[in-house]
Amino acid sequence: MSGEQISVKKMQIAGWFYLLAIFAASVMAFSLDVALSVLAGGIISLLSFMVACRELVGLFAGASSQGRENDAGRGQKKAAHSVKGFLVRFWIRIVSIGVVLLVLIKSGKMHIPGLIIGLSTAVFTVIFTSLSMVKHQLSNGRR
Repeated sequence: MSGEQISVKKMQIAGWFYLLAIFAASVMAFSLDVALSVLAGGIISLLSFMVACRELVGLFAGASSQGRENDAGRGQKKAAHSVKGFLVRFWIRIVSIGVVLLVLIKSGKMHIPGLIIGLSTAVFTVIFTSLSMVKHQLSNGRR
């Protein structure tokens, strides 16, 4: 990767700034209940995004180090075990998010459209970062 490409860490930090901006806009445009729902959804989304990034980096780092092992059969078994562990953790994270959302919604205090907007924060982050990178590449004359 070149120095002009954005790192995952910078993208995660940008996500928190986007969440703060969306939260502030929600406070000004809507009620505090809507804004808190946006904040709750954004926190869930960004924490899940951070955990997923960390696990993917660990998975790929482990796969690249296992690929260099002398015993190919043992390396393949370890890689398969790592992928299975990743998938198990992925589904545990999804179910956990579902349970948290269920509790929040059943409490009756969450504004569901606000919660959905907050849950979209990681998606907004990826889209805005991608558009920013495309704009940067086009402005430098690269196509």
